[in-house]
Amino acid sequence: MPRIGSLFICPLVWFSNQVMRKVGNGQQTSFWSDLWFGECSFKEKFPMLFQIAANKEALISYVSPSSTELGLIWLWSWRLPLFIWEDELLQ
Repeated sequence: MPRIGSLFICPLVWFSNQVMRKVGNGQQTSFWSDLWFGECSFKEKFPMLFQIAANKEALISYVSPSSTELGLIWLWSWRLPLFIWEDELLQ
């Protein structure tokens, strides 16, 4: 493990797994990679959807650019067409 003086530099994975990000307007929060909802990132929780996502670097503001009185509007973009059963899971 790298050491600077008497301080040890540890991988920050343990830290980032314990912290949840405040989303705000979503322009600085990765939809797939950042921990912003739940106990793990969406790419860890939904690996199959992450694999077919067209934009793996999408920010929340890109995936959900607006909301209505019923809630957020999500804009999904996949690199492959979904099977009918996969599409039904998203409904």
